[in-house]
Amino acid sequence: MYFGYTLISDVQKGDKVALAVISERSGTSPIPINALPYTESAICFLSQEEAFLVKPSEDFSIIIEAQKPAKIYLTPNRPEKPGYSVGKIRIFKSEEGKVKCQFDRDKGWQDFKPNEKEY
Repeated sequence: MYFGYTLISDVQKGDKVALAVISERSGTSPIPINALPYTESAICFLSQEEAFLVKPSEDFSIIIEAQKPAKIYLTPNRPEKPGYSVGKIRIFKSEEGKVKCQFDRDKGWQDFKPNEKEY
């Protein structure tokens, strides 16, 4: 599964770009992060192979944790270059609508800065 901005089509409200969890499988709609259920007792499925938990954090962030064997790709997974996969992402949203993302590859939380660093 992927995590990033994508175009969400809505017949009533019009098209918009939203931060979402996106399936690797075709025929599945992306899920905007503001539509994700916060629970530690249910797993969200995008497909039979792609599942994740969504947990609120004590610091008012949202944690999305892939359930094995699924991975969360922050960059595209291509034949010529593998995608940058992580186990967890943490999302901070400010009141102004700004978003800060961090990821964890079992080494602690690191800032995701795709404009400054190639992953």
